[in-house]
Amino acid sequence: MEQSQSGYLVIADINGYTVFLRDSELEHARGSLRSLLGLLIEQTKLPLRISGLEGDAAISYAPQGSFQQGQTRVELIEVAYVEFRHALDLMVLNTTCNCLACRNIATLDQKFFVHLGTFALEPFPAYTELIGTDVNMIRDDLMVLIK
Repeated sequence: MEQSQSGYLVIADINGYTVFLRDSELEHARGSLRSLLGLLIEQTKLPLRISGLEGDAAISYAPQGSFQQGQTRVELIEVAYVEFRHALDLMVLNTTCNCLACRNIATLDQKFFVHLGTFALEPFPAYTELIGTDVNMIRDDLMVLIK
């Protein structure tokens, strides 16, 4: 295990995902959600690095000091949100399907959790896991909000 470090822990989450899946046809819902999750991954820009996905959320991190200025963190999140909303609006506009999944796309949104804390990186053969008390805290908070 690597030494612990201070930095930013960021969760980009698709808001309304659980209800959307519950109230929609899975086959159509899957395609929309796959596109939106792909966008979450694509919009995670350096210095943030993705640690992994948990359901409908992308978890990323950046060491403290890796951003040039405070405003950059906000701008990074703002750009990701604008791109997400744009993609969602295009999905709504371009669908002619009348199924529940396609009609309910507009109910989705995106939210971000940002936490400055301590974490360590645990390398495994296929990926690197974020570990630490602060990591557990934001994951626990995410689980509470999902329910």
